[in-house]
Amino acid sequence: MEENKNNAVSQKTSFIDDGKIHESQDIASAKKLEPSQESKYNKGIIKKILIAAGILIVFIGGYLAYSQYRAVLEARRIDVVFKDDNTEYELGTELKDLVTVNKADQVSVKLIDENGNEVDVPKDDVVYKAVYTCQAADNIKEVTKEIKFVDTIAPLIDGVIENVTLEFGTEYDPKNGVVANDHSGNVELKVEGVVDANVPGEYVIRYIATDGSGNQTIVESTVIVSEQTCGASVTWDDSV
Repeated sequence: MEENKNNAVSQKTSFIDDGKIHESQDIASAKKLEPSQESKYNKGIIKKILIAAGILIVFIGGYLAYSQYRAVLEARRIDVVFKDDNTEYELGTELKDLVTVNKADQVSVKLIDENGNEVDVPKDDVVYKAVYTCQAADNIKEVTKEIKFVDTIAPLIDGVIENVTLEFGTEYDPKNGVVANDHSGNVELKVEGVVDANVPGEYVIRYIATDGSGNQTIVESTVIVSEQTCGASVTWDDSV
């Protein structure tokens, strides 16, 4: 009986000891696994950091590329600004003076009528489309503007002498050296009045310049034909 009891106690102790041994082994095994889990955790963080850094690098590279692209576009951009919103201009106005253009090496302009034909000599009271072509290096920009020309400026008469004194019998052409100019390129010059160089007196010559729009300029010149004079040659002889 005593022996059986001792055996039972011995088995229980052995069982407890075995449990403790197993439990200690489990704890030791768990402790051995902890460094491996920490390593996996660190690797995961590093992987996330690398991914974030890659995304950041891609973003920065894209931003720099976009900025460079924008800089190239800005360098090639041509700005064309009309100086006013008017549509009516005096006939003969320089069309290139109506715009301000930056960064353009060449600026050309042509007038197109309602039929789509290019016009070299415009007329007043007609609506045209002005086509501006601006070029800078390999970049070209085209803008248009509707324009109607008016003609209110009278032509100019040059070469008229207001007061002329003419010797008797001298030939005189009142048109000599007199010209009429107009921005339309279409002007007519008339001369009214006749000078008779063989008749002494005062004559009035009227110069009338008329352009295609009916604008007129009148200038007058006064011509005085002097009296006829008789010349005599006298030789003195002191011995007489």
